[in-house]
Amino acid sequence: MTARFTGARTVHERRRRRLACEGDAAVSLLSHPATTAEASSAPAAAAHAPQKRVLGRVSSLVAPELWKSWVLVAGALCLWLFAAAAPVIVDRLRPELSGLFGLRSGNIGGFFRGVSLLAACQLSFLILWHRTDSRKDFHGRYRAWIWSSLTWPTVLAAHVTGWHATLAARLQESSTAAAALPCSAIWLAPAAILVWTTSRLLLIEMASCGASRILLRMALAALAASLVVQELAVSRSSEAWIVGQGALNTLWPLLAAASLWHHARYVIHVTNEAAPLRQKHGRWKRFSRDVRGELRDMLPTWEGLLERAQPGRRSARLARGLLPFCRRVCRGFLAAMGWVLRRMAGGIGAIGRRAGSSEARVRKSKSSKVRSPAVAPANLVESPALEASTRETVARAPERDGPRSSRKSKRLAASGKGGSA
Repeated sequence: MTARFTGARTVHERRRRRLACEGDAAVSLLSHPATTAEASSAPAAAAHAPQKRVLGRVSSLVAPELWKSWVLVAGALCLWLFAAAAPVIVDRLRPELSGLFGLRSGNIGGFFRGVSLLAACQLSFLILWHRTDSRKDFHGRYRAWIWSSLTWPTVLAAHVTGWHATLAARLQESSTAAAALPCSAIWLAPAAILVWTTSRLLLIEMASCGASRILLRMALAALAASLVVQELAVSRSSEAWIVGQGALNTLWPLLAAASLWHHARYVIHVTNEAAPLRQKHGRWKRFSRDVRGELRDMLPTWEGLLERAQPGRRSARLARGLLPFCRRVCRGFLAAMGWVLRRMAGGIGAIGRRAGSSEARVRKSKSSKVRSPAVAPANLVESPALEASTRETVARAPERDGPRSSRKSKRLAASGKGGSA
């Protein structure tokens, strides 16, 4: 069965392959039934027990105990303090080494920042590896870690090679519109969009791990503070500004790596499934909900009023039973009244439409009456041949049609004489 599902392209095909493999395993267990009661209950207990995964060498480096992770984070913060204070100590105690490890060179802080970003890259790949093994992530939410695994190497490459500053300088040389902007403003906007999108996706993925969410938010705050200090500093040549800027630039990668370390511990040793999505409500909805709850608690309920009016238990139960019926009757009455009002409104509209149509007919008939008199053609009055043929038909009509036709012929003859006169 496994060979039939090899080379699956989409997420759903991969899920079907895994479920098929599990189905084969269940069939193999059913084909060999146990003989004793203890042996028959063992597969059921194993099915409900949490499944133990075999960890590799890299995954086993992440300890399952939470306190060990916090101890590691505390040690990393101690190293960060040493990396921030070491250049100042070197400048004051060993001036001959200031060109290599001094405050102006920034080599110690740059090395520490690069190690932190490299750790973040590796942890992102490790989390992605374990998240792709999830069995219930049918919506493919593990793709957020693909984006994270591409973002952190990009930031690391920009830190090591400085390609973002080189690209911004070339854009300034080639474009007149970019020449008016500072060099940092050209690459800062796309970098901010990239980091903010990644952080939002990771915060959604870290919904079940509070420690990783807290550390990631602290990393974002440190990054924002470093950008503010870099852009709004008055005296950039002072020693305090250089120390603060270097400390903030080194702190946010460390906090990001610590956040990914905690989430790697959660994914490896707790669960590798996607966190359930929480339905978010707006501020106005939450405020209205709280106000309604307070009013509901302050105002007396129908049941309480009925119990006060009828203190007996039997009458109170009867009143509680009648409450839904009364509500339904009121709703039905309101619906019937609405139907009657709609019918009345429709009847009034029909009467108005009929009155309008009758007025239109009256206007049309009046306009049709006012016409010019018709003039008979001259050939009908003056033609003697037409008069002779008319008299002949009138004379023959009584012989063919009888007395009724004779009366008609007399009328036609009288009208013909009048016309000829």
